[in-house]
Amino acid sequence: MGDAAIFPFEPPTLADYAARVPHPDRQAGGRRFSDGKIIAPRRRPLISVITPSLNAADTIEATFKSVIGQTVSGELEHIVVDAASTDGTLQLIRNYEDHFSLWISEPDDGISDGFNKGVALSTGKYILHALADDTLDKGHLAAAIEAIEAKGADFAFGDLHYFDPGGDSYIIKGNPRYADTIRINNPTLNHPTLVARRSNFERYGLFSNRLRVAMDYDIFLRWHGRGLRGVYVETITGHSRLGGASDVKYLRGHREVLQIARAHGAGPRVYWIFLFKLFKTFSHKALRHVLPDRARVWLRGRFNRYYQDITAA
Repeated sequence: MGDAAIFPFEPPTLADYAARVPHPDRQAGGRRFSDGKIIAPRRRPLISVITPSLNAADTIEATFKSVIGQTVSGELEHIVVDAASTDGTLQLIRNYEDHFSLWISEPDDGISDGFNKGVALSTGKYILHALADDTLDKGHLAAAIEAIEAKGADFAFGDLHYFDPGGDSYIIKGNPRYADTIRINNPTLNHPTLVARRSNFERYGLFSNRLRVAMDYDIFLRWHGRGLRGVYVETITGHSRLGGASDVKYLRGHREVLQIARAHGAGPRVYWIFLFKLFKTFSHKALRHVLPDRARVWLRGRFNRYYQDITAA
């Protein structure tokens, strides 16, 4: 499929989502749901944490607990956007309902749609997306907000710890010099760690529903192209289980990164970068079965300076 089949495109806006009619099968609850209606909070929260979910009963409780453990200088609202789960996720959501400002459960159009619904329903000054297989260290939100306000930045991000219980465990370091390469390659802004001003979405749109894996790269390029600036916070580390969309659908992810870069004006050399990234990912997955762990870790570290193995730690 060529670039023109997907791009150019216009991202949806908050107004688009405000005009949507709720799905007839929608279920909802939380402190901002009363008499069958979603209501505004009494005062504006400092930050909104948005958790999209679909059949995540095995992992989502850890996400809830990590958000409950956060302490910030203002109010925190947690919004859960479930895609009509059928595996017990909805029961867990109900069990934690007292901790949520709002939750909804209804069929959706993929993870971008879940992200966007959450932003549209949120009211906080800042926003973080914590997926149902992500967890946050204590102090994550406070450190990110402090960095944004101290530096006058538009978003903050940190390192991301990927793990497979009983298997691989590694950190992808955030790239403080992401602006040097963002136009030709998806830098390590580590979306599960990223806290952004809500005004970024208000001014420059939401996530494209036509992208299924690399939707964050597109929105980061939009922000960068409009002069928005991010700050890396080395004390922040998010945690994400391996097996998510970006891990399982890596071929589609690489292809979307290429299409996004081209749509935003990158030159032909991005094709070589695409092939190199594809080779690295494919080699790592193939060598997992033939090389000793130590040799494989050494090789990956040589190709990616932001990779840090901690399996034995």
